[in-house]
Amino acid sequence: MKIASVLASVAGLAIASAAMAQGFQTYGGAVDPAVPIPDNNQAGASVSVDVASNGFDIVGDIYVGIIVRHTWQGDLRITLTSPGGTTVVLTDRPGVPQSTFGFSADNFGDPAAGIPMIFDVAPFATQTYDLPQVASPGIANVTGSWLAEGDLATFIGENKVGVWTLSVVDNAGGDTGAIEFFSLTIGKVPAPGAAALLGLGGLVAARRRRN
Repeated sequence: MKIASVLASVAGLAIASAAMAQGFQTYGGAVDPAVPIPDNNQAGASVSVDVASNGFDIVGDIYVGIIVRHTWQGDLRITLTSPGGTTVVLTDRPGVPQSTFGFSADNFGDPAAGIPMIFDVAPFATQTYDLPQVASPGIANVTGSWLAEGDLATFIGENKVGVWTLSVVDNAGGDTGAIEFFSLTIGKVPAPGAAALLGLGGLVAARRRRN
């Protein structure tokens, strides 16, 4: 299922405004209607965003916002796939194998408040959402910025134009949920010499902070 490119929530609009101020483009937003995640089914559920050129084509920076309503976080494996076919794991059954069934806390992002959970690259996020960084049973309605379990920087240098897909697979029975929000924010490659001119501290300052 494809979702509208116009953000449809306050949280999404805030992300888009901050991103545009630093030369980023944000795509996606609220998934309406929400996409149900089939229980204990490897087919999973997915939503996609069709990304246009909008002035630049190559990924120079990237972060992802999601709201996935589900009554057992440890059931879910969540991935992002680029138009070129590269797949990065955002989170994979947090709390497993350290515990049999993983985190029992509800939801990635806060559905009631409309605040997404953000997956980002270092230094803008510093830890993954999994043991031992987070203690069982996990954080209900988890928000803030987190490293993906895979490396989102893998996408840097790829062509951004085309369909990006968020996929969610439920790996255990008894709990259900739905994908309610998916946003993808992509920044352009810095101009030649910008890194040397600004230094890491300047580049970090020029990028956005959201939390």
